[in-house]
Amino acid sequence: MKRINVRFHFWLKVESSTWQYTSLMGQDKLTVLQHFNLSKLFPHSRAIQIRNLWDNFYLLHKAMKDFNTDAKMFPNNTYAWLHQFLNSDFYQASDITPYIHVLVYHIPEMIKIHNHLVWQHFLVQQLKKKSSTNGGGGKNGKGRKSAILDILEHENRMLYFYNCNEIESIHLPKRLRIQTE
Repeated sequence: MKRINVRFHFWLKVESSTWQYTSLMGQDKLTVLQHFNLSKLFPHSRAIQIRNLWDNFYLLHKAMKDFNTDAKMFPNNTYAWLHQFLNSDFYQASDITPYIHVLVYHIPEMIKIHNHLVWQHFLVQQLKKKSSTNGGGGKNGKGRKSAILDILEHENRMLYFYNCNEIESIHLPKRLRIQTE
C-alpha cells in the first residue's frame, strides 16, 4: 500500500476481539484495483486473466464518464466485457449483479438517448448511497443481506429473463469439467 501511496490500516477494536480496517473509497479504491499485484495471490496466468478482466472494467468506468464516448461502441464494449466476465472460469450467470445488469443494459441506452447529459444522475454509487441512508438495502444488523431478500432478488431476475427472453440474447459459455485421475 505504501508503494501505491494509499493509506490502509488494521486495528483491534477497543474492548473487543474484532478487527477493524480502513474503508477504501473513491480514488483510493480505484488506485488499489489498478495496481494490486494479483500474482501474490494467484498463479501468474490466472493473475493475468483477472487483471485483464478488471482493467477492461476500468476502461468501461472511464468511458462512462467521458463525454466523447462513442454511444454506438459502448454497448459492444459492455457486452464484450460481460462475455469475458462469464468466460473467466470462476464467474457464472448467477454472479451477475444488478449493477452489472445496469452497466450492460441500461447505461448504454442512457448514453445513447441522453447523450451523456443526464445519465450521471443514475450512477450506482448514488443508488447505493440512497439505499444505505434510508436504512434499507436489505441488510440485517450484521451487514449481510437477508436470505429472504436474496431469494426474492434471484426469483425476480429469473422471472425477468423468462418473460423478456433476455437469456437467449446472452450466449453463455459452455463449461466442461474433465477430471483426471
